[in-house]
Amino acid sequence: MNYVYDILVNFNENLYDFYDWNLNDPVTHIRRIPIYKVTSKQFYEIKNYQVKFDSKFLEAIKNRTEFFSGRNIKIMKYAFLLTDGLDIMGIFIGDSIKYTSLQMDEELDILEDFRFKESHLDYQITSTKNAMILKTRYQIEQINKMRQKLNDLIKENNISKIQYIYYECFNEKEKQISLILERFYHSLENYQFLEKLTTFFEQHKQLNWLFIKK
Repeated sequence: MNYVYDILVNFNENLYDFYDWNLNDPVTHIRRIPIYKVTSKQFYEIKNYQVKFDSKFLEAIKNRTEFFSGRNIKIMKYAFLLTDGLDIMGIFIGDSIKYTSLQMDEELDILEDFRFKESHLDYQITSTKNAMILKTRYQIEQINKMRQKLNDLIKENNISKIQYIYYECFNEKEKQISLILERFYHSLENYQFLEKLTTFFEQHKQLNWLFIKK
């Protein structure tokens, strides 16, 4: 079994790029962790789909990962790194599967020194990932922020403002609030629309006095 030593990981349900890491993230200093090289196809599937790993593979990696905890060294039951020779991600398997990218310098060092044979991992694809999992942290935060702003307008019963925003975004008039919200929530998945709505709220946050609650 091949190992990588002395790296930082940040396991989350979302695979955040290293530049998306926050100061309050659960960053862990790994002492050692197994690494496997797979085909680009397997790397893509494991990254983009929900998978269930074979029990024999889980047994092979069981208790193989060690991490620093203060002055002590503790065991991470099921964790490993995966690479296709171009990219690397880390995977932690517990109640759910969590993922981590690596810091750029550590990833480059590993890829430069990586001379391991290709492995074939046995797993089953169980479902596609939630679209939110495939977004950047910034996109997720902005989507949640825009949803909250729209929900606040509903709670305030500020119908005139909701209808005005709808017209500004889609150049269409719509009176039925349920249809307005349905289109808003669906459109938030589009990055360009998300940026448009974010910009709108930023530019119009001083204009609340224009809208009369009904």
